Amino acid sequence: MQFLNIINPSYIPIWILMISFALAGTVFMKSLQIFPRALTRDDISQVFKWKILSAYLKWSLKTYTWIVYAGVIFGAGYLSSFYKPVFGLTIAFLNIAILITGALFLFAAYRRSTISERNKILWLLWGILTYSFLAIIGITIQLFNNESGTTFRLILNTLMAASLTGSMIMCLFFSDTFDTGILIRRTIVDGSVFTIIIILYNTIEHYFLHWLSEVLHLSDVLISSFLSGIFVMIFSPVHHRMMNFLERKIKKHGVQHADGTQV
Repeated sequence: MQFLNIINPSYIPIWILMISFALAGTVFMKSLQIFPRALTRDDISQVFKWKILSAYLKWSLKTYTWIVYAGVIFGAGYLSSFYKPVFGLTIAFLNIAILITGALFLFAAYRRSTISERNKILWLLWGILTYSFLAIIGITIQLFNNESGTTFRLILNTLMAASLTGSMIMCLFFSDTFDTGILIRRTIVDGSVFTIIIILYNTIEHYFLHWLSEVLHLSDVLISSFLSGIFVMIFSPVHHRMMNFLERKIKKHGVQHADGTQV
């Protein structure tokens, strides 16, 4: 339904779309309370010391929160649909809240699970982080450009769905096939750092060249190419330093698997 809505919003009524969104979000959050085993109030207390966060997560374990979660997601999404400028931001906020809530349950399960179960959790965590990373990219582009093309949104949503589905398949059937620590480090960590560096580089370069053109009236191609090279020389060491710093931190605080390997 999400894909059909991207292609043509008139295919599906908004209330049906919001029902599917509410059900998917609720199932996602509630299912992570029992993976790989059911969390208890004691598990939440042991992992999260911040009282407000701990109280919220304990409350969410109750059975009736199935109805509360679905009602809040549907109500917020449907009511905001009557005012289009707010609708996109509301959906983005709900997506982020759903993902964060699910990630907190997954984190609690990771901290309280046995070593043999942690690789399954890491696979699912990789899928959630990848999904979140792609969602943030899509939201950022939409906020800056106001509207993104249909083809771009279809490709982005396909990648998001594929990453989450693939991680679920891996955590259920092939959890010990690959080293998830390396996968997370090479995709999420490296990808996030690379994206931040590229955004900073392009933003600074764009505004600097715009300033040269508007204020100093310098718009020569050779000058622009020369300045671009200088920016690359400046940002490349920064990127390498950040990656080396993260590598040292990850190795220092590695996770040990059942076979004795560390990630």
